[in-house]
Amino acid sequence: MTATPLPDGALGAALARFPLTPPVPARTAPPLEQRVDDLDALARRAAESGDTALAAEVHRRAALLHFDLGHPGTAYALCNLHTALFLGHRPLSVELARCALELQLTHAELLIREGLPGTAIELVQEILRAIGAGQDAAAAAAGILPLAGLTATEQDRITLYDWWDNASLQLLATALVRAGEWSKARLVLKADPVPPPGPAAARQIETITLALGGQHRIAATLLAKTPPSTPAPPGNTRSPPRSPSSAPCSPDKQTAANSPHCSTCWVTPTTPTTPPATRCSTRS
Repeated sequence: MTATPLPDGALGAALARFPLTPPVPARTAPPLEQRVDDLDALARRAAESGDTALAAEVHRRAALLHFDLGHPGTAYALCNLHTALFLGHRPLSVELARCALELQLTHAELLIREGLPGTAIELVQEILRAIGAGQDAAAAAAGILPLAGLTATEQDRITLYDWWDNASLQLLATALVRAGEWSKARLVLKADPVPPPGPAAARQIETITLALGGQHRIAATLLAKTPPSTPAPPGNTRSPPRSPSSAPCSPDKQTAANSPHCSTCWVTPTTPTTPPATRCSTRS
């Protein structure tokens, strides 16, 4: 897919300030030695405590560091290895199923950073479809993910489906924008009343979509009415959870995640014998 170029002049300069529009400010990270030392300490804590959340964080940071060092293939392999270690113990609780899949969010994020938004879109949409259908997932980035029988109960599967749908929403919009699919990104975010991180993201994409479509006056009016920061009103959340069977996947409604991680650390992952029954993450 070819990205839609931004226009020249004042309009292009205005659109470029939005966070979903390249260029993205470079991430800052501690010196390499500090990152390694920090992760080594984290890995020791994870091994001593048997904490699943810490172990997952070790793998995530390892993948990020490999990517930062110019080894994206190794980073993707770590993400897939982490997921495979958990999937070998199906059926899982909702918490452990989330833990298994969270590094696929990181996987998709890194694909976008490498300039492969189409591959990221396929990955997150295929996982959503597979969870909803109770089937295995097949995507170019991860191969076959054995997601059939991932949870023990139908209710757990519905809960997991809604979590992935929610967690992946902003990431899918970002991937679509990187691919130049502004209209699809707009539809994805408008499908939910208050998509994370709030109404600002949907308004930003809508403004840019209108401008790139030649509706400059409407875009300018919308931009003028939008404060520099529009936080989500207290108490607002996304749509209520829905049954996978009642929400068939479509390119305009499927979603994928925004994971604004800070790159830190590296460690060689170890293979657990049994996943500890602890919550993987507090991220929603």
